[in-house]
Amino acid sequence: HAGCVTSLAVSPDSMWVASGADDPTVILWDTADQSVVRKWEAGSDIVWYLEFSPDSQRLVCSGSKGRVVIWDVQQGDELGMLKGHTEAVHKAVWSPDGTKLASGSDDTTVRIWDAETYRQIYSLEGHSAIVTFIVFSPDSKLLASGGADYN
Repeated sequence: HAGCVTSLAVSPDSMWVASGADDPTVILWDTADQSVVRKWEAGSDIVWYLEFSPDSQRLVCSGSKGRVVIWDVQQGDELGMLKGHTEAVHKAVWSPDGTKLASGSDDTTVRIWDAETYRQIYSLEGHSAIVTFIVFSPDSKLLASGGADYN
């Protein structure tokens, strides 16, 4: 990277590490030999968060300008974008069962997405300030969020 590293993720199968930076790039590393597998450009966004899908086949990247992109880890292809947030997205996470994604943003919304079509399923508007954290329950049935509104 040519800038500050802002996010790291390890794949569930431990084969890959992804690093994101404010330069703005994402690098995929092979854990067996520490080599660079590929490098993605993250547009003009600072990379805020990276997370591998439960099967280690996809990587979601959220950034400072509301861009959320999903890449195929093996092929390097962009598979889709989650379009809807109007400001920075601090977190974009996979449900443990791999069927959904959730994202939390400075626009005060939490959005839930279908993990195959990348279409929005729900937009939740309970926060009055930026959403800084989201997490699914282990059974993928519940989603919790926290934000700068102290909730």
